[in-house]
Amino acid sequence: HAYLLCYTLYKRGGGVGIYIRSDMRFQRRTDLEITNCGTEVLCIETHHKKSSDIFFVIYRPPDESVVQFLNSIESPLNKVLQEKKRCFVLGDYNIDLLKPSTHANNFLDIFSSYSFCPLITKPTRITTLSATLLDNIFTNCPDAVMNSGIFVSDISDHLAIYSVLKIDANSHIHDKFKRKINESLIAQFCLLLQDQDWSALENMTDVDSKYDTFIDIYTSLYNSCFPVTKVCSRKENSKPWFNASLKKLCKKKYLLF
Repeated sequence: HAYLLCYTLYKRGGGVGIYIRSDMRFQRRTDLEITNCGTEVLCIETHHKKSSDIFFVIYRPPDESVVQFLNSIESPLNKVLQEKKRCFVLGDYNIDLLKPSTHANNFLDIFSSYSFCPLITKPTRITTLSATLLDNIFTNCPDAVMNSGIFVSDISDHLAIYSVLKIDANSHIHDKFKRKINESLIAQFCLLLQDQDWSALENMTDVDSKYDTFIDIYTSLYNSCFPVTKVCSRKENSKPWFNASLKKLCKKKYLLF
């Protein structure tokens, strides 16, 4: 997996991250990330055969201005609207949507004005004294959602939320990765280990630094001898008999009935 991370250095807590499957093509959309309101935002665009999807991950700290956040989020939402792409906005907004308030109403109004609707309707933070809906997933394409909901877990004081999307199985090029390893390369690796100058480790007194240095050297030698290569192969059609003519007839039948 590829991993993107965004967090604030000067304060405790927060931070957002995105894991992207290794065979999925994507690019980071920094032009859609808001940076002027204390909110942490990551945005990526995933590319498929004939389309692309935009994903936001957002964390708004509870002590940051709601008004400034709402003013800042409109610009990227408007740009998504102009690009006419499917979009999913996930986050902890620290705005309780179960409690009527001016902030909650304005928050929902802004998203609905750009054709976004929330997928989570139950509390995501539950204590002995309260139940609040602070985390949500907004999308401008609810038809693409197969399922969404909440995971009950005690890992955090917030419950995890999820959404399962419809993606055409034939729209991806499935990339496989493998290392080239053979007897010749193994012998070369052993020679490099023998010839490597390890004297720098002997002069180190800190165990953690010594370990990190050893791993860095070893990994560098390993990667140089056994490089990772990508093998691209398009997913094969499991029904080769289901040709274009049959697809056309099935589509016509579906429209008739």
